[in-house]
Amino acid sequence: MATREDVASRSGLRTVRLENDCMSVSLLPEAGGKLAELIDRRSGRNWLWQNPHLPIRRPVYGSDYGSELDSGGWDEILFSTAPCEVELPDGTRHRIPDHGDLVGQAWRLEASATPESGHAVCELTATGRAFDFHWRRVATLDAERPLLTLDYALENAGDSPWPWAWCAHPLIAVERGMRIELPAGREFRVADAQRLDLDQTDSGFSWPRLPCGDGDGINLEASFDSEAESDRFAAKLFVRSASPGAVSVSSPNGTERFTLRYDEDRIPWLGLWINNRAWSGCGSEPHLNLGLEPSTSPCERLTQAIAEGWTELLEPGNIRTWSLSVEVES
Repeated sequence: MATREDVASRSGLRTVRLENDCMSVSLLPEAGGKLAELIDRRSGRNWLWQNPHLPIRRPVYGSDYGSELDSGGWDEILFSTAPCEVELPDGTRHRIPDHGDLVGQAWRLEASATPESGHAVCELTATGRAFDFHWRRVATLDAERPLLTLDYALENAGDSPWPWAWCAHPLIAVERGMRIELPAGREFRVADAQRLDLDQTDSGFSWPRLPCGDGDGINLEASFDSEAESDRFAAKLFVRSASPGAVSVSSPNGTERFTLRYDEDRIPWLGLWINNRAWSGCGSEPHLNLGLEPSTSPCERLTQAIAEGWTELLEPGNIRTWSLSVEVES
């Protein structure tokens, strides 16, 4: 078991690595706190997608995410995925940048250590630009198990209340034949769809079937089975969280599995970005990847989440905390 720091070859960014016999996790404080790698050391698989056309770099606040920051790995989306402008109860207007307030700034490394428990720990913090807040995320890798826990805290450090929403944004490196494992029958809604002819409105669907076109539609569980040009599509979905909150992705032969677990009461939605070679924001050929995004709201924009009642006002001095975990089986 170890926690260590060094300077990565990628753009000279400081890297914190948490390691045990089963798993290795690389975190980049200076690149929006990004988790750049999550490797199962038994199989050698890095579960996190890497954009071969867009290297990780020091972010610039307010940058276009798709063309400049979509380098892969795991980001944290605070307030809004799509850019928008929010008016607060005090009449002030606040601009939320593309993919939120955290991806475009460096975070501070508060601690990285291996305590007496043997768990490897990395604590990172950041402060707000769009709103006045304090942010903390503590990553803990179990001493022996392939289990990573992320504990979050968000505090209103200002004088006025503001609405908030959050989602995790890990991008999974997909192979043909991988499966998205969720309980059948879960309600979901479609926030965005490309190269799809939907047969009904954006809501009222039931996992895993997406009705579209002239046939039986798409079995979303097996979204990545086909390489045919005609089967390419991209879609952003929001699935109501099951009880307990969990989603898994399994390898083509079923021997490896990546599982996210979270509290469905605090995180009532799971966002899925399914990209079967139909979209790229950086001008390259379309990507093959999957976003697993436990979410507090089923909306891409904070303004829409407010309008639909999926946010709360965080009062000055108040703190919200939540957690999720990642386990890899091999």
